[in-house]
Amino acid sequence: MAESTKPHYVKDVSKLEGSGIFPCPKCGVEINPRDFSEEIYKVRNPQTTKYDELKKLTAECLKCGAQIDINGFNKQRKEAFKVTRS
Repeated sequence: MAESTKPHYVKDVSKLEGSGIFPCPKCGVEINPRDFSEEIYKVRNPQTTKYDELKKLTAECLKCGAQIDINGFNKQRKEAFKVTRS
């Protein structure tokens, strides 16, 4: 399948709950961000901030070829360190 004809989706990780595992939007295979084996998906085009923090990346599902733009890493980090004032 040509690169331009592959299904393309967007996933915001700041909206995921729990372990961050989510199904591929096309075929449903489980995408686990902690799985670095590249047996289920391959990481493409990682982009970082000027402070070398992950900003976004594209995951390519190896089962169906879907391209999934994954963003929201900065929002997730900010929420984790949010301080509640009383």
